[in-house]
Order: sequence, then C-alpha cells, then structure tokens
Amino acid sequence: MTSAFTKDLLQIISEREEKNRADELIIQGGYASPCAVEALRALTNIKLTLIYGCQIRDGKRKARHSGFLYQNHADVNVFFQEKYCHAKIYCWLKEGEVVEVLSGSANFSRDGLTQDGTEILYKIDSKDFKRTYDFLENNIANSTLCRDYEIKESNKNKQKNVDVYKKVMPRDEIGVKNRNYKILQNDPPKINLYFHDATNENKFGRINGYSETSQVNKDDCELSISTKLIEAIPKFFPNDGINQKAGMGQGKEGKSDIPNATFCFEKDELTMPMSFQGTVPSKSKGNRYKNIRSFPEGAVLGRYLRKKLGINSDEKITKEILDKYGRDFLTITHHGGGDYSVDFG
Repeated sequence: MTSAFTKDLLQIISEREEKNRADELIIQGGYASPCAVEALRALTNIKLTLIYGCQIRDGKRKARHSGFLYQNHADVNVFFQEKYCHAKIYCWLKEGEVVEVLSGSANFSRDGLTQDGTEILYKIDSKDFKRTYDFLENNIANSTLCRDYEIKESNKNKQKNVDVYKKVMPRDEIGVKNRNYKILQNDPPKINLYFHDATNENKFGRINGYSETSQVNKDDCELSISTKLIEAIPKFFPNDGINQKAGMGQGKEGKSDIPNATFCFEKDELTMPMSFQGTVPSKSKGNRYKNIRSFPEGAVLGRYLRKKLGINSDEKITKEILDKYGRDFLTITHHGGGDYSVDFG
C-alpha cells in the first residue's frame, strides 16, 4: 500500500474523502494561499479548516489576508496562527474522529501541491492520530479567524518595501506600438493591463464575447496577453508564462479543472478564481499563455466589469463607456503562488 506521494498532490488530497469517508479536513498549511483554497474548492466541498502557520513571517501576508477574507465559500474557515509554525499536515475527520493524516513538505499553496516531484507527503501511522489532532487543536486555539485578524505592518517593514521598490526599475520595451500593457514594477510584479486589443487600441473585441453572432454568453470576457509582456516580466505569470497544459488537445485532458490564479478586488471585497490559459507556440520558450479568463465561467469577469461601468449585463463595452468611466485597464499585482491583487477604480 502506498504511503508516500510525490505526484498529483492536490488531486490526492481532494480524493481522499472518497476512500476514508471523511466529512471534514483540517490543514496545517505552513505557507498557505487563497489560490490553493480556490483550487481545492473546485474539486471538493468537504468542510475545510485551514491554519496559516507561517503568516507572521510571510512578507505577502497582507495581500493574502485580503484574498482569504473576500473568498465566498461555505464551510471554509481560515485561521491566522499567532505563533510561527512551519508544519504541513492534512488531517481528515469523520464525525469528529481522525480517520487519516498526511504530512510532509507540501505547503498548502498552488506551487506546493501542483509541481510534481518537488514535494512529498507521507501517511501518518494511526497510533499518532491523537497526538497530531491535539497539535492541530492547540494551534487553532492560538490562532485568530481571518475575518477577525488585523494585519499590523511595522514601520521597519514599510520602509524596507519602499526602498526595494525605489531600487527595482521595470524592464520594458521602447517603440512598441499599441501594446495593451504597462509594466509598473518588477518586485512584486505589477502591471496595467489594458482592455483594448494588443494591435489596435480602438478595438475591444475580447472583453465582449467572441462576436455579435456568437452563441457564447455576451458577458464572456477575455484579457489578452502579449508575448512581449511574458518576455519582459515572466514572474508576473504562473509557471513563468508557460502553459503546461499545452499539447494535450482540446478535450478534457487539455483543459484545467482548477484555477491557477485568484484575483482579489480589495475595494469591492471580492476574490475571483481565474485561469491563465490558451497557447502561443514558441520553439525556444515553450507554449506561452495567450489570455486570462475567470474560472470556471468567463462571464463572471465580464459581469463584474459591466457592473463597475454602470451598464447592463450583455451590453457591449465601448471606448466611449470606458472613457466616461475614466479607466480602460486593470492594475494587477502578483504576490506569488497564483495570488493577485487587482484594482479597477
């Protein structure tokens, strides 16, 4: 019987309840991310308790706090542990009793659970179930629910961040016409992504469904990605801009069943699962992402934009409408692990 796992960790975690009949999962995450919650929620609806053990030392905890806070899932509780804890534990319960435990090196993050061969989880012997459960219960008792937790950043950390941003100059191209992006900084990667087509600043086809006669939902929305942008700032993207699903065809195998990013619109108190997808072939650099869509339905982002713009669902977004709103781009910052903060005014 297998007792160690190094591949398909997210899939294994999501399917354990079918084998052990659990009704609850407690995760001691070490490092943890909102993107991992969205990915797991796409695969299972089991009651979930997440302990974010390393948050006190995580320089990205403020952005992740917002991401966790504005997720909208039933039976999900996220705790911010007051004392640093780097343990990674996945503990299943049935009617309050431990039925299985996995532990090892895999943080509860997109990278920790989806990069095959980089992390490992082991089955814990049943004789250690009680001690493990007591450890988790003690950590929960010394934690605060995300919705009640207040991030307090020291002046020292604030100054450190300011100094870093002053030193890091964005890498950009000169003389590229009609591009649909502007790089604002490299660390953390931050850009303005414009709604107009990359080759024509007066066209907005991709945010209005595929065409007027298409059967696709008119709210369907797609944000175009330029290969020049991937080349200039690869760390902005999951997998450095390379689509690992490329070459798997148009069927089920070629489509992801989990989001690979989350967009947190903090001003609107909203977290949206997203999918970087599509492919632009490149002989030397692999198949790059082509676009970004809300997951699993592309119309979610389209409806959000139309609500912000004050127009009806299905109504076409035009340059005139965007000019009246005073903004035709999203400001997007990548905080690592598929977690992004986004501003649309």
